[in-house]
Amino acid sequence: MNRQKIVMIVFGAITGALCVAAIIFVVIATGSANEAEAQRNSLHDELQQIYQSKMFPSEENVKRVQEDQKALEAWLGGISNVLHVSESSVDETQTPVRFKQVLQNTVRSLIADPRAHKTVIAADFKFGFDKYLGESDSLPSKEHVVRLSQQLTVIQKLADELLACKISKLERVGREMFDDADADKDKPQETGVRRRGRQAAMQQPQKQAVVKSAEMSDLFTKQQFVLEFQAHPAEFAQVVNRLASIDLFIVVSEIEFQKIDDPVTQWEQRKKESSKKRADETEKKVDLAKVPHAERIVSEPTLDPPVRVKVTLDVYTFTGV
Repeated sequence: MNRQKIVMIVFGAITGALCVAAIIFVVIATGSANEAEAQRNSLHDELQQIYQSKMFPSEENVKRVQEDQKALEAWLGGISNVLHVSESSVDETQTPVRFKQVLQNTVRSLIADPRAHKTVIAADFKFGFDKYLGESDSLPSKEHVVRLSQQLTVIQKLADELLACKISKLERVGREMFDDADADKDKPQETGVRRRGRQAAMQQPQKQAVVKSAEMSDLFTKQQFVLEFQAHPAEFAQVVNRLASIDLFIVVSEIEFQKIDDPVTQWEQRKKESSKKRADETEKKVDLAKVPHAERIVSEPTLDPPVRVKVTLDVYTFTGV
């Protein structure tokens, strides 16, 4: 066998191998194309079914939504009943006379509390019920007894929390004066000195009134209360924490601070006054041992005076479903 035949045989073998490889590639490519075409046709058919289907939800989805609605209604009813437990103690059959007795006993018990010595709660403090306490012989209307009892329960719980925080002084408790609406309509118009005297009395800080009226719905009632007291920063922080953990549903809507009895300011004022008196005298050396400790420091948490705090809060009363 000569060299030419050998070359032809090798070339033929290579050509045959290439042809076989080309055939295999064509078969694979054709299979992939057919598979892609089948997938495309399947997706096209599915899309056509979506376009041609009804626009309304299926019966299965409707049934599932109805089951979810029943579950949510049951959950809402359970939550509302749980929140209603704290308000279920109000006796709807009590009379105005009975309410006034309970009011007097509650106020006396709060004032007589060992934590409420005279520097915390004054002996004549009325907790926002000035109309029915003291020298007044007024009785609430029968239709107001239930709501007044709810307010009394809320105020009693708020006062207990304030006393537990050992505040320095309780200055005011404001509630919604809904029971004054009818009385104001029946009162005759006042003129002259009497009107001016009454307006001046209404502007006193002891006036226990809250302007915002209650918001009501089928599931809850919202009433606004105002607490004004004096406390140190640590005590105020404790008050906020205890209000957040109380069994009432409370939302604090506004907080105001006012610094009072600043010893540094008082010291500077006394220093200015004394400097005027000693203008013509020889300046004497100050004996620091005789200067009070509070006047020799700039700031000290244990000696800083309390701040006056005004807390406006909304109390939600939930009804059973």
